[in-house]
Amino acid sequence: MKFLCKGIIILTVLFPSASFCDHSYFEIVKNNLIKEGFNKEYINRIYSSNNITYEFNSVTLFFTVSEYKLDYDKFLGKEYVVNGIKYINRYKKTFDYFEEQFSVPPEIITAILTIETRLGSYTGNRPVLSSLSSVAALKNDYVKKMVKKSVPSGKNRYSGKKFNDRADKRAKWAYSELKKFIAYCIENDIEPVQITGSYAGAVGIPQFMPSNISAYGEDGNFDGKKDLHNHNDAIASVAKYLKKHGWKKNISDGNALSVILKYNKSMPYAQTVLKLSSLLKIKENGYNGN
Repeated sequence: MKFLCKGIIILTVLFPSASFCDHSYFEIVKNNLIKEGFNKEYINRIYSSNNITYEFNSVTLFFTVSEYKLDYDKFLGKEYVVNGIKYINRYKKTFDYFEEQFSVPPEIITAILTIETRLGSYTGNRPVLSSLSSVAALKNDYVKKMVKKSVPSGKNRYSGKKFNDRADKRAKWAYSELKKFIAYCIENDIEPVQITGSYAGAVGIPQFMPSNISAYGEDGNFDGKKDLHNHNDAIASVAKYLKKHGWKKNISDGNALSVILKYNKSMPYAQTVLKLSSLLKIKENGYNGN
C-alpha cells in the first residue's frame, strides 16, 4: 500500500487528477484543529483514509479560474425566465412571508439562485471537507510546492511570489471556513464527509460559504434546522443575507447593485442578477404556465 501511494503521488504531479492518497498533507490542518479545541478522536475519524483525499483539481482552480470572465448572459434566456417564474409561484408563500420580513423581492432571490445553482438543480459534487482542507493545507510549504507543480502548464494566473502570496491568503481563508464548516456539522449532527458543494466549499442552493451559514442561515420552513439544500431555507437565507448587507424596500438600482456585489464580487454577476430579476418581473404577470 505504501508503494502504491507513492506511485499515485508521482502520477498526480505528472498528470494532475482529482485527488490522491497522501494523508500527510492534512497533518498541519488536523493538528491545528485539535489545538484549537476540536475533539481529537472526532478529527482523526473524519480525516481517516476512508473519508478524505487531497483534491488537487479543487485547489488548482483557485489559481486558474477567473470569476469575472464567466459567461452570465446565458442566464437571461427564455428557459431561465420561465423556470424562474414557475419557481416563484411554487414557493409563493415563502417568498411572500420573507419579503415582509426582509423587504427583498422574489425576483432578486430567484435570479441569484438561478445563477448560483440553476434553482438547486446543481449544487456541486465536490466533498466540502476535502476541498476546504486541501486549500487550508497550502500553509505547508511542501504542499504549496506540489500544488504549484500540478497547475496545468500555461493556465496559472500567478507566478513566483504572487503564487505564494495567493496560496498563503487562500490557506488562511480556507482554514477559517473549515472551522466554521466542522462546527456547523457538529451542531447539526451532520457527517462532514456527506456534504458536497463547489470547488471552493460553497454549500447548498444559495452556495453559502460555511461562515455565511452560521451568520445568515435562516430556518425558512420552521422545522428547527437551517438546511441550505431545502428551498424554503435557501430563499429565507438569501433574503436575510441581502437585508443584513443593506437591502431596503424601494432600493435604487445603484444601491441594489452594491448590495448584490456583497454576495458575489463580480460586476457581471451582479448586473445579470438585476437584468434577470427585471425579466422575471416583466414576464410574471403574463405567465401562462408554458
